[in-house]
Amino acid sequence: GKILKCIDRSSQQTSEYALYLSCPEHTPAHRCIDGMVGVGHKQSFHGETVYAEMLIESEKILTSMKKVGWIDIQTDKVSMSTMVYTEDLEMFTSLTVEFSFDFAGNIEGAVHMVTYRDLTQDTASEFQGFLITTCVGAFISMVSLVAFLCLHPEKYNLGLMLYEIISRIVLLVYPLILLITWAQQVPMSHEYDLLLQTFLNNEGMDEAHLHHSVAEYFKVKSVIYEEASWLERHRVAAYVVLYVQFLQMVLAFNVHPRVAMLTSTVQKALYNMMHFFFVFAILFLMLAFMANFLLGGRIHIFGTFGSACSAQVRMLFGEFIYADGVEVLSGTALVMYWLYAVSFMLIVFFTLLNFFLAIIVDAFVEVKESCGQLRCTQSFFKDLWSMAGTLYLQRKYKLPASKRLVKFLSESLKGFEALSKGSQTDGKFPLFSAEAIRSEFGLTESAVCHWLCRVESMSTVPLVHYHHDDVDEQNEREEPPRLAPDAIGHRSKEGQVGDGANIVNTELM
Repeated sequence: GKILKCIDRSSQQTSEYALYLSCPEHTPAHRCIDGMVGVGHKQSFHGETVYAEMLIESEKILTSMKKVGWIDIQTDKVSMSTMVYTEDLEMFTSLTVEFSFDFAGNIEGAVHMVTYRDLTQDTASEFQGFLITTCVGAFISMVSLVAFLCLHPEKYNLGLMLYEIISRIVLLVYPLILLITWAQQVPMSHEYDLLLQTFLNNEGMDEAHLHHSVAEYFKVKSVIYEEASWLERHRVAAYVVLYVQFLQMVLAFNVHPRVAMLTSTVQKALYNMMHFFFVFAILFLMLAFMANFLLGGRIHIFGTFGSACSAQVRMLFGEFIYADGVEVLSGTALVMYWLYAVSFMLIVFFTLLNFFLAIIVDAFVEVKESCGQLRCTQSFFKDLWSMAGTLYLQRKYKLPASKRLVKFLSESLKGFEALSKGSQTDGKFPLFSAEAIRSEFGLTESAVCHWLCRVESMSTVPLVHYHHDDVDEQNEREEPPRLAPDAIGHRSKEGQVGDGANIVNTELM
């Protein structure tokens, strides 16, 4: 007999039948061609050639397949597939058990299950409404960001702003694509009805009718496969979109210094982390190569370089140190394993891992100290609440807009700096006259007093001060400028200023 048989595994079989056998007795003439009869008619499934059998009488068919040698050295894969419908939930599942054969004859099994849920009338309307709402919100946000960037380019970090705009574009475009392609899909319930009809409408059990049923089955199964592939592609795309929004949410924490500790810590530690990962990668890969080279032939988890890296990741998280298969080692091999294991634990697990933690902790401590030096920033929730209170006071007492106030204070500060150069006032804090603020914006004394109390309550350092002058000195003193440097007076008691307080001698630092 034949000892060796060459198989070309670079190409797939495309013959009309899977096997050709000698014609047995009583074989119909139209089946027996040149003394051979074909077994297993060719079918096409999403572009690939398959040879399928319908397991209607499974025991009988499997016995005959075993007798004719259906699975031989040419077999690449064997799949058993069925469809499952879950009532009420409208879930349609394609279940496939697949056995793969490698060149050495080893068999590896795998289970593939894809579930598709049809959206009923109510859920379909909700789905469309959510997608449209997302598109509208993303469009409004994108237009607002572009407008703000064009009007005030100096106020924003260009890179971060461009990322925000791109994330809004992604959030606008993807739901539109999903909505359009989803509307073009055929309901899965209809496809399952067609699949069921391929069996129910079968007019006979002879070979011709079975071949027709199998062909129709694979036509419908191909459509279901395409819809399942469409669903899987959109799952991946949706994951990318969500990850983009996740990064956007992390960047949004920069809105307040107290909640920006995550991004600030990473930013502080980034320089040291780059050097750490450079050293870590070299040592990690070198140890993985040593494990594969020295122990790969004896321990299964170190059999390939990739599996050795995967095993070291698990060792890094403390999953194991005594690998499966070490118990059979002896002599030099056992010494090599423990030399490798101890080196990995000392260098990677104990030293480098703690170096990484030290880098993060040092950066966090530095960021925390920086936050502790903030004068006008309180906790995030307190500042959020104070925004509502500030808006209320602004409307009640008709306080000036923040832009006007910032402009006035900036110009006054420049005037103070010009006056203080070369004079004895260098190094002293500027004192803004409350009377000057009142006259500049036409406010009442009550409004200024409430505003000063508000400023004082929101600051962690003294801001509102009283300056007392003798009557004679006040009469002799010339009219002070709007912003005049002066000695810092004592802080008002608990920062309280009543409605009837005199603001002439009240100053804002």
